[in-house]
Amino acid sequence: RTIGIFLFTRWVGVFLVTAINLAALELYDVFAHTVMAALFALSLVVGAVYFALVERCVEAFGPPPPTICSIYDPRFWQVERVWKVHPIHYLHAFDGTPFKPVLWRLMGVRIGRRVFDDGVHISEQTLTTIGDDCVLNYRSKIQCHSQEDGTFKSGRTTLGAGCTLGVGAF
Repeated sequence: RTIGIFLFTRWVGVFLVTAINLAALELYDVFAHTVMAALFALSLVVGAVYFALVERCVEAFGPPPPTICSIYDPRFWQVERVWKVHPIHYLHAFDGTPFKPVLWRLMGVRIGRRVFDDGVHISEQTLTTIGDDCVLNYRSKIQCHSQEDGTFKSGRTTLGAGCTLGVGAF
């Protein structure tokens, strides 16, 4: 089922972006570069919003992560498979823009106002809370789980208001 969901969601995403790009190519003779540039930009936005909504839907229908369990527990594998569905690297096209926090909100992160995100990776969106006026730098990670000696542990992570994550922070 997981590979079916993975392949189906990727196929629909590629189909949406391809349809928009084909429309741009069809209108090339009529409006030339202006419409083509606008539709290519629209395909980037549509793809990001689509994949953010896919992530939200998959997490809504999937089970919540267990607080602590063995890595051999079926609940762990259900959650582990769900985390692999979303192409999180697609969001890096929006690094440093005011649109990135909006996409994180769509994916379930509770995020404050005036947050600057220059390329953070958030592995469990629904377990993460970020306060107002935070700066999330390039290649930093917010992770709400750990695996130690065959044991999976997860919990909420909260960054208070005014926090800064340095470049490459974990």
